[in-house]
Amino acid sequence: WDWCRHQQLVAEDVLTGRVVGFAELWAENAAACGVSEATTPQPVVFNLCVASDFRRRGVALHLLSECEAIAAAWGEPGMYLKVEVGNEGAIQLYERYGFESLGTREPAEMEAWMARWKGGRRPLQLMKKSVV
Repeated sequence: WDWCRHQQLVAEDVLTGRVVGFAELWAENAAACGVSEATTPQPVVFNLCVASDFRRRGVALHLLSECEAIAAAWGEPGMYLKVEVGNEGAIQLYERYGFESLGTREPAEMEAWMARWKGGRRPLQLMKKSVV
């Protein structure tokens, strides 16, 4: 595990300093890098979120672009993400950015408290984008 290959990105409103977006990029597990069959293929974009009043303003695209630049700097040929099946707005955003679906997966096993916290276990669509 290479903990140096974990980045957290924050987008701020330049006028107020308010945090309006967040994303993480992981590529800590060399055995999972570039392996679509891994439980969590890496590098993986994780926890991408944008404040509701800042959506459709390019914040998510900027965060994805920064993730891609980091993955490229790490020498990775692609990056992955998982998105809940049925989250059409997010899926369309990712497809517009160049991600392609690799199919649907059941989420990894998790403790009962975590499943409750996440609102249950839902099928996930695995997506991949080549890094330019």
